[in-house]
Order: sequence, then C-alpha cells, then structure tokens
Amino acid sequence: MQIIASSNAAHKVGGYIDLDSRYTEMSEGESISEIVVYHDKYYPLGVKCSKDYREYKSPKDDYSQRVYSLFFSYISDVVELIHERQKPFMLERDVTAQNDASRVDVASFMIGKQWLGLEAKDVVEAVSISELKSTVKIDKDHHFKGTLIYNDAAVMVIDIKKFIQESVDEEYNEIVIIRYGSPENYLGILVNTLGDIPEVEIERIKKLQAQIIGSGTLVDCVAFPSRESSSKEVLSILSVDKIISELVKPEQAKLLPSRLRA
Repeated sequence: MQIIASSNAAHKVGGYIDLDSRYTEMSEGESISEIVVYHDKYYPLGVKCSKDYREYKSPKDDYSQRVYSLFFSYISDVVELIHERQKPFMLERDVTAQNDASRVDVASFMIGKQWLGLEAKDVVEAVSISELKSTVKIDKDHHFKGTLIYNDAAVMVIDIKKFIQESVDEEYNEIVIIRYGSPENYLGILVNTLGDIPEVEIERIKKLQAQIIGSGTLVDCVAFPSRESSSKEVLSILSVDKIISELVKPEQAKLLPSRLRA
C-alpha cells in the first residue's frame, strides 16, 4: 500500500506500508477496527476505505485505485508483562471472590476466532446450547436468539458476533450467563468455546479511549499476553454496561406500551 499522506515522520509520502492483504480487499465505504501488533507494539487500528470523499476519491475519478485511511493509537509494547494464566476456566462455580485487590479474574471465551473476556464477578456460569429455546424472528440476523430458564426466570440469550466484527462459521456450543443490575438480572451470551480465567493485574489493564473506539463497540479495555508467552494475542474485555445499554435495553423498551416508552 503506497502512502499518499501521513502524519508520522517515519512513514514518508511515496513510501509503502506493509499490512495484512485483507485490508486491501475492503469495499468502498467499508471500515474495520481491531487491535494489531505493528513493529512490536500494540495499537487499536481503524481502517476506512474511501467513498465519494471530496477531492480524494469519487466514482468519476480517472484515478482507479482505492484510498484507505488508517489510524493507529499506541497502547503498549509487546514485551510488557500484563497477565499470567493461572487456573482453569470453571464457570460452573461462583468465581466472585478475590484475594488480591490488585488483580482481577477475567473469565475468557471464544466467539468465532476472537478471544474475549468478562470480569468473573459478572459471570454466573455456562450452560449447554441445548438449553436455548429458540424464538421465531422476522429478521434472522437479529441479535436476540431466544430464551432459557435459569433460577425459575426467563433469560434473554443474544448473539454479539456482529457487534465485535466477527464471523462465526462453527455452531455455538455454550451460553455464558452474566448478571447485571439491581435487583439482579441475568443475560445469556452465545459462545463457541470456553477458556480459562487469567488473573490480571489491574494496573496492567489498558482502557480504550472512547474518542478512539467510539460508541459502536462492546469492548471496554484489553489485557495482553505475558513476556513469557509465545502468543501476541490480546484479550478484549467486554463491558457489561455497554452490552446492556446497547443491546438489551432497546429490546426491553420495545416490550413496553408506547405511552410508557418516553
């Protein structure tokens, strides 16, 4: 990808930047954001393929090449010690107790090919997908996928794949049940695979800046592999508050009589 403009002195106009080829396969107007490793540093990367943007690109241009805007925001070096995995993931038990206030347990799981986590204090347990009672929806792509009975109450089950920009080819196997609100409510999230519970140092968790990631993501912060780990994969930690405000409350509002929605 040849550089036509840059705010970084290390990347000169006319030079080239080496990135994954899938970015060049984006359609006009399409965008993507994710955390990447670039030159042994972690960055949230936002990429946008231009479409009808002033003098830079339009369908009437003789210039036929697509133009991409890339925004990097530095988080940390890869070599920083962030967390160590210490015990197996056992969602069947209550994992709310913590002995060290400087650390937090994060229950991890996989959706598609992406490892995600939630603070263990917000996680109740995991149940089999067979517990799901499917609900007929006009829109099959809607995130609400049905209900299950937990503690004698009907619990909404959702699929968050499109809200984390992830495709899921394999069938879901588990439902992670989380708690929220007061009085306590429950919500189920479809996942492919359960992970373990990394014990993460609080001071090492990097919170993503809202002005960078915007309001369209459910991820609130990230944790990184330890110096000893051979992997450079980051663990994106979801925000329960964002899940509820973005996905659950709008659905609950639809169930209220119109005179009460205001």
